[in-house]
Amino acid sequence: MIRRFLILILMVCAIIGILNFPDHFNKDAALQAYNGCIELMGQINLTPEIFMIGTRTSGGRGYFGEYLAEPEGKSGTDTVFGGTSLNPVTVYLTAQIDAEQGSAEIILNESGAKRALEPDDDGNISLALSWSGGSNYISVVYDNFTGRVMLQTEAGR
Repeated sequence: MIRRFLILILMVCAIIGILNFPDHFNKDAALQAYNGCIELMGQINLTPEIFMIGTRTSGGRGYFGEYLAEPEGKSGTDTVFGGTSLNPVTVYLTAQIDAEQGSAEIILNESGAKRALEPDDDGNISLALSWSGGSNYISVVYDNFTGRVMLQTEAGR
């Protein structure tokens, strides 16, 4: 049902984009309109604010911002940052996990391939992510976690 709805929205976006073109068809404008629809659809995979364990402050496009969680005994997953795009995206990620109980993992979902990020001995993570396109997300997975998790993402320079 959701898949059909998403396909319908993409088709409507494409038709509206094509109808708004001048007499000649501009491929760049068509791709830009299509990419805008794709990026909008990619936001659906982010955890809605009301259901988040932590608090997200968006810095734009879904890829950038800050996140802070200080849960007590919580389990679940927050898909915090990311999206879908035809264009390359570079994200600088800094994170800190301070666990008192349970576990929290930062998971990258890069076009369907998931991997856990390993913090250093102090619970810190710092790296640059260069995504060529596709669907890419940063999530935090909690298992009976008490402590503090902080994420910050910035646009590539």
